[in-house]
Amino acid sequence: MPKLTWIQHKFERHYKKHALKKEQQFYQNMLRGNDYRGTDVIFNQNTLGWLIVIVTVFLQLISLATTFEGSKVYFGGVNLPFGLSAPLLFALAIQLVVFCMSHTIRRHFKMWLVLIMCMSTLCSTYFSYIGIYNHINSPVDYLEERYKQIYGSMTEEYQLIRDQSENDMKSYVFDIFSEVDKSYSALTKQVVENEALSKKLDGIKIETGKINAQTNALRKPNINNYGDNLDQYYADMAKYNAAVGNMITDTTKQDATLKNELYEQEVQAILGGQTKDAFIEASIETKTTQEQIGKLVVSMYNLIQEQQEGVLGEEGKILKVEEQIAAIQDYVLDFILTGKGNRNIFSTVLTNFHTQVVALKGEGTLPKFKQDLNHYLILADKEASIMKPLEEVMTSGVTEEDAMQLYTQMQSELKSAAYILNQTKVLENPIDLTSPSYVMHNLYVLPIKNLLDPGAQRAMAWFCLAFAVLIDGLTLLFALMQGREKTPLFAKSNKDIVGKSKEAIEELLIATLMAGDTESKEGERLQNMLIQLKYFLGQFELIPEGIESGYSMWCPLSKLDKYSGFVAILCQFNLGSILTREEMYKHRGLENLTEEQYVLIKTKFVIWANQKMSDLALKLEYIQNLHELEQDYLLEGDSI
Repeated sequence: MPKLTWIQHKFERHYKKHALKKEQQFYQNMLRGNDYRGTDVIFNQNTLGWLIVIVTVFLQLISLATTFEGSKVYFGGVNLPFGLSAPLLFALAIQLVVFCMSHTIRRHFKMWLVLIMCMSTLCSTYFSYIGIYNHINSPVDYLEERYKQIYGSMTEEYQLIRDQSENDMKSYVFDIFSEVDKSYSALTKQVVENEALSKKLDGIKIETGKINAQTNALRKPNINNYGDNLDQYYADMAKYNAAVGNMITDTTKQDATLKNELYEQEVQAILGGQTKDAFIEASIETKTTQEQIGKLVVSMYNLIQEQQEGVLGEEGKILKVEEQIAAIQDYVLDFILTGKGNRNIFSTVLTNFHTQVVALKGEGTLPKFKQDLNHYLILADKEASIMKPLEEVMTSGVTEEDAMQLYTQMQSELKSAAYILNQTKVLENPIDLTSPSYVMHNLYVLPIKNLLDPGAQRAMAWFCLAFAVLIDGLTLLFALMQGREKTPLFAKSNKDIVGKSKEAIEELLIATLMAGDTESKEGERLQNMLIQLKYFLGQFELIPEGIESGYSMWCPLSKLDKYSGFVAILCQFNLGSILTREEMYKHRGLENLTEEQYVLIKTKFVIWANQKMSDLALKLEYIQNLHELEQDYLLEGDSI
């Protein structure tokens, strides 16, 4: 054969082969019918089963991820051997229980399995909600933001207290040292004045001439002055002699008394009416107080100079007491303003000077000094910041697994700061860590709290919960939707047998009709099915009277002995009915019937049967054409 002819023959054979296969495919598709030309090749029962398994696994993986995220907060700090993750193991355990229970309970329905599945599902939903919520609202971010807010509020309160305490102490310092300095100056001046007055008192002299003058004040009676009245003269002389006698007798005594009286008059003139004893007592007290203050100032000055260069001032001169008071005041103020100096010396100096002021002014002077001093010293012992800043509390790389540990550390800082502030007892309202301004909610209850409390977070919390319920709900629905098919032996209704599928009823009818045909091939089986349906309908007659009720054809039951199973199925699914002769006459108006039972079938069954016979006839034609194509193809020397 020439080469060109051989190639042409090859092309012709290939073209015929392609055309035959295409025509063959057409008849095969026609044989499958409309039900199998579309998506049923993919979306059938087996595919649905695998789809459910795959979708369930995907949903379980999503639920596993969210449950794992949610359990980090609770079990992140649990240390397991071999580096195992407690949150991951917990999430795996929960999801495995849900997956296994949901696929087991549809085949083995038991209450304890239902209880386990419900508990595990609730647990999965809760932790999934926590995981979704924490993914949207990170607990680490919450702790960071809340700590910043509380840190700012407490630091501000603490700084106000410190500033107030410093101002109070500066006020005390000015008042105390001003009083000491003023008192010492006044006492020193008084001491000088008292010394001058003492010198004046020491210079008082009482002359005896003043006493003689008192004696000379008695005049001796002169007889010349009496004339003839000698009796009076003698009487006055008697008095004179008696007075002179008395003066002579008590000369010493009278001289001392007079001298004292004159001295007292001089003292009072010098002291402005004050007695010498009172003056001496006051002078001693003034001198003693002045010396006490001086000694106190010197001792305190020497005390503060232990940390300085010496007691002497410039040019090697010893400082005056007033200068020492000023130096001590500068030291105390410098300690308050800069913190330089010794805390104990500062406390000792202020306490001693305060005691001295109280001694000078009385017990009511500066009544709150000791309390305020202790308060100030407590604050001075503390650091400038009452709490650690966020940078020291929260290190870099903190994850959700470390969130509870970070929460505990932050709570410790807050409690310590609140205790310090409350101990000062100067706040109008003590710090309450449960108040909205200072509360830092526990991470375990925060997502639940946001579900209940009104606010901006409530809508987001409910959205997260709905999403978690949706994931686990879909997981259960997909797992349980394809339950085990119920056997007709235990069916309680028609729905339990065929469900809601119309095709299932048709398949059941065909299976019942062809129950005895087990050896026929496909074409022969279709032929037998067509014959059986045609013969079955051929036994029935029309009932015009029953068309309105849906029953349009009837037949004696005795003619359908070989179709008793098929008739039973028709009656079971309300496609047929069996009546007696009396019922046929009463309800259908049929007369002259023999005494037996009759079968009525509905119009819709007749319609279906005719459509089925038409389909069967068409399929038989397609099969015949397909066989002819196969024969033609075999004659060409090839096989399909």
